[in-house]
Amino acid sequence: MNDLITNVPAGFSIDPATLAREWNLDDSDKLNYTLVLKNDNAQPGTYYLTNTATVTENDTKEENSDDATVTILVPAPGLSAEVGLEVGREDEIAYNWSIKKSVEPTEVTLDQGEEEEIGYTIEVSKGEAYTTDSTYTVTVNVSVSNTGQGVAQGVKVTLTIPELSVLDTLADGITIGVGRRITARLTKPMFSTQAIRPR
Repeated sequence: MNDLITNVPAGFSIDPATLAREWNLDDSDKLNYTLVLKNDNAQPGTYYLTNTATVTENDTKEENSDDATVTILVPAPGLSAEVGLEVGREDEIAYNWSIKKSVEPTEVTLDQGEEEEIGYTIEVSKGEAYTTDSTYTVTVNVSVSNTGQGVAQGVKVTLTIPELSVLDTLADGITIGVGRRITARLTKPMFSTQAIRPR
């Protein structure tokens, strides 16, 4: 009797790697054996491992065969992403200050030996506040979940915000298991504005 694995799909391997097995039989018998099938790098999809057993009568060379097929399912990951965006603003504040100085008296007449006390007053006023510069910062929180039935490998997470000229890779070549989630955070100063000082 000959037992032949007629097809090992690409991306899989079997252990032991023997494709053909032979037995000499004199009477009815039942044979059992096992092998280990491994997914080395097969992508999501459906595959088939086929196996054909043939018994040959030595005298007449008459053959009789039967086959068995194993359906192999490689589940696909299901990735979903959530993005949260926050815009922060930091202002630099300044004030208009004014100062006024006065003296009393403003005029004195002194003969030799005379003296006069002169008083000075300095008055400082803090005026209205105004913004001299504003810096805007964008903070992005990204969450990627694998809601599918297969492990997601080699995942690359890229954040693109054309309006803000953002193009950043937050993660590259990572693995996300079934039911797992990864998070990433990006904080980036975007632009600043300078205010005109009020008069």
